[in-house]
Amino acid sequence: MVFSTKGGALAKMLPLYKWGLGGKLGNGEQYFPWIALEDMVNGILFLLDHSKCRGAFNFSAPNPIKQHKFNRTLARILKRPAFTTIPKWLLHFMLGERANLLLESQNVVPEKLLNSGFQFQYSDCKNYLEEILKNK
Repeated sequence: MVFSTKGGALAKMLPLYKWGLGGKLGNGEQYFPWIALEDMVNGILFLLDHSKCRGAFNFSAPNPIKQHKFNRTLARILKRPAFTTIPKWLLHFMLGERANLLLESQNVVPEKLLNSGFQFQYSDCKNYLEEILKNK
């Protein structure tokens, strides 16, 4: 997931968490790949500037986080509770097959991008969330 306060998944999650309605998805043990919007854009520009970089590249932060840890981290930063658990069956009912995107673990590491010399500005989810949400 690409994170930004200006749009996307994080912007849609924030109101729920601010109201104390945040919670883990399913059992929360699934890895939750994420990347800061700034790193995504800079990564694309990096690849465009380096013609030796060829093939497919994973765009995710180098430190994936489990969904339950993301849930706790976001709730703590916003100083709100997050004790809700959204069961798998409800996610499947609401989202159909798209629920699998949230429930299946995806432990993605951008090894090829890192080996090409790209430097992430935001590699730690907690630090990134603290920085972008400090005035929210």
